[in-house]
Amino acid sequence: MRGLVGLVLVLAFGPGCAAPDATSRGVVEIRATDAIGDVYVDARDRGSVSSIGTIELAAGTHVIELRSENLVLASTTVEIRGGDRIQVDLDRNAIGEWAGDAAVPAQIEIRSEPTSAEAVVDGLHAGLTPVHVLIAPGAHQVAVRAEGYEVHEEDVELAAGSSTTLDVSLTPRASSPTP
Repeated sequence: MRGLVGLVLVLAFGPGCAAPDATSRGVVEIRATDAIGDVYVDARDRGSVSSIGTIELAAGTHVIELRSENLVLASTTVEIRGGDRIQVDLDRNAIGEWAGDAAVPAQIEIRSEPTSAEAVVDGLHAGLTPVHVLIAPGAHQVAVRAEGYEVHEEDVELAAGSSTTLDVSLTPRASSPTP
């Protein structure tokens, strides 16, 4: 059941860090209507969208996401300058189509030879191959890497509700000649 619940969250500098002076931090107000899930800032879980308090962010570029399990429901990038106060509406930046209270995910299975290689999707660790990942529909960057092998990078386009398999054969790195 969808309610018309509006939620404003303020994100800032993480706990346990010394408070920088006012010229090196800013504030992001996150607005999320009908939001269910967790807020991530720079791939770090900041807690449930319904329970986050005030957090300040250091000056610089930050990625803010609303996630439900492995699915990114909404994502945006913000540039913070000292003293900034920025509002972000995650609903307006939603990735994929909204269906009820969640986006309709796509699924990708990443397999590799050799197995147990690290799979990375959109810069985030997804697991060791073979791995199944539920993800928002759209364009994504996939990387597969293993010690002693060249990194395989590939762009994929996934439709809502689709299931795709990516088979990767990693190429061994050329050995350097010994003097």
